[in-house]
Amino acid sequence: QHTLEQCFYRGNIHLKDQFTQAKVDLVIGNPPYGAFTGRWAGMGEKQWTRARSYEEYFVLRGLDLLRHGGLMIYILPHSFLDGDKSKAKQKIVSQLSRVVDSYRLPNQLFPTTQIGTDILVLRKKLKP
Repeated sequence: QHTLEQCFYRGNIHLKDQFTQAKVDLVIGNPPYGAFTGRWAGMGEKQWTRARSYEEYFVLRGLDLLRHGGLMIYILPHSFLDGDKSKAKQKIVSQLSRVVDSYRLPNQLFPTTQIGTDILVLRKKLKP
C-alpha cells in the first residue's frame, strides 16, 4: 500500500509516467469528487493527466497502477458517465479493454451526499 506521493513523486519531483511502482491486478476505491485542485494538481499532476475532476484523476492514476488485463472497481458520481467528454476521459477510454459491469445506485443512497453514484468495473487492455 502506497500513498499518492510515493507513487507519482520523489520528494517534490513529479515523475509523470516514469514511476517505478510495482503494478497490481486490482484497484478498488471511492475517490473524492469535485474539481481537481490542491497541492498535487499544482505540482504537475493536473497538467500531465489533463484531469478536470478528482474522479477523472483517480481513474487515470488507478489505471497507471494496474497491470495489463487488471480490474478497477470504483464508486463514481453519475456525472462521470453522463458528463461531457474530456481529454482525460479520452485517455481513460484508450487504456480500457472494456467496461466489465456498471451499477447505477439509487440517488441519496449515501446519507451524507445528494450525489448519485455508480459502481464501475473496468478492465485495462491486455497490451498497450
